[in-house]
Amino acid sequence: MSREGRKLLDRLAGEDVSAGRTLALSVSLRQEYPPELVAAALTQQALRASARAKFSLADEMLFTRAGLEQASSELTARHAAARFAGARLVADLCCGIGGNLVSLAESAGDRAIPPSLRARADGDGVVVGVDIDLTSLEFARHNVAVCAPGALVGLVLADVTRISLRGFDAVFIDPARRDDRGRLPSGHYRPPLGWCLGLADVVGRVCIKAAPGLRREVVPAGWETEFVAVGRELKEALLWSPPLAGGGATTRATVLPAGDTLAAPAADKPLPTARAAPRTCPACSPPSLRCP
Repeated sequence: MSREGRKLLDRLAGEDVSAGRTLALSVSLRQEYPPELVAAALTQQALRASARAKFSLADEMLFTRAGLEQASSELTARHAAARFAGARLVADLCCGIGGNLVSLAESAGDRAIPPSLRARADGDGVVVGVDIDLTSLEFARHNVAVCAPGALVGLVLADVTRISLRGFDAVFIDPARRDDRGRLPSGHYRPPLGWCLGLADVVGRVCIKAAPGLRREVVPAGWETEFVAVGRELKEALLWSPPLAGGGATTRATVLPAGDTLAAPAADKPLPTARAAPRTCPACSPPSLRCP
C-alpha cells in the first residue's frame, strides 16, 4: 500500500462508512485524493467495520472482500491452531489474508524454512503461508505484523498444487469456496477436496477447513470431523487426519468460546438399535402402563 493510501486509511479510522454517509465522504475526499484511491479506501474501511465481529484488531488490518468472507475468526483460528502445537514446520495453504496464519504462527515453535522454499519465502519462519493471489499475500504480511508482531512467518506466491511440501510435518488448508462470481456450488472446493485429503499421504498431519454442510460420507475412515460453533451459530467443519484426530474420535462438536466438546468414538461394531417405547393409550392411568 502506498504512503498516501495509508494516510487516507488513517484519516478514515473510526469514520461511519454506511451507505448514507459514504457518498458525502467520497465527494469530500475526492477534492484531495484520486477517485480510485478514495473508492479503495472507503471499501477497505467498510471491510474493517464488518471484520470487527471476527478480529479484535480489525481496524488495523487489511482485507479483500472474498478473504474476509472466508476467513476464520481469531477465536476459531486459535482453536484449530492448538492441535498444531509442537509441529516442527507448518504450511498454511490457501492462506488468504492470514486469519489462520496468525494463529498458527503464535502457536508454533522456532524453526527454519526448508532451503527449497527459502529463496521464495519472505524471511525465515516456522509457518509458511502459500497463496496464488499477490494482494492476499501482501495483506497477510501486514496482518501478521499487526496481530503477531515478531512472529517468524514465510510467504510464498504459488499455486498450492504445484509446490513441494518436503520438510513440512503439518499442513493446514482452507480451500476456496468462492470465486469472483460468488460462492461455489455446495461441495465444490478449489483445490478439490479429494486433492486436499491426499495431502495426508505426503505430510501426515493435515487439517482441512470445510463448509459445515459437508457430507459425512466423503470423509475417509480414520479422519475426525469436528463441527465448530460459536455460541449457537455453527461456523465451520475441520477435518483432522488420523495423526491429529483426538482420541480416536470420528465426529466431534465443539462450542466456543467455552470450549465445551462432545466426541463420538469410532465404533468397532454397530450400535444396538434403540428399542421402541411402549405404546400407550391416553385413557390409561398412569400413562406409563401398556394398553391391554
